[in-house]
Amino acid sequence: LPALRRARGQVIFINSGGGLRVSPGMAAYSASKFALRAFADSLRQDEPELRVTTVFPGRTDTEMQRQLIAFEGGEYDPSKFLRPSTVAAAVATAVATPTDGAVHEVVIRPR
Repeated sequence: LPALRRARGQVIFINSGGGLRVSPGMAAYSASKFALRAFADSLRQDEPELRVTTVFPGRTDTEMQRQLIAFEGGEYDPSKFLRPSTVAAAVATAVATPTDGAVHEVVIRPR
């Protein structure tokens, strides 16, 4: 934190849609994601010189999603998910925002 303060740095939290709404059977996961959102909001308030962004990507084409869909008994179709590079581009946009602005939250979902 001292180094971030000196640099007037930026913190990017990669959260989840679970940090915006709960899903049945996912209480612990949702609680952890809501906690991350609260931590980011608190950091933003407590450290006004820092730029703090929380990214809430929707389901992304990852091994975790493949396992989750299998657990749910569904058929995996990668076209229904965000590509990791799409999430990375949203993060890069937040990072590249000129220093007179701050992107607080990014919500990105598959089309």
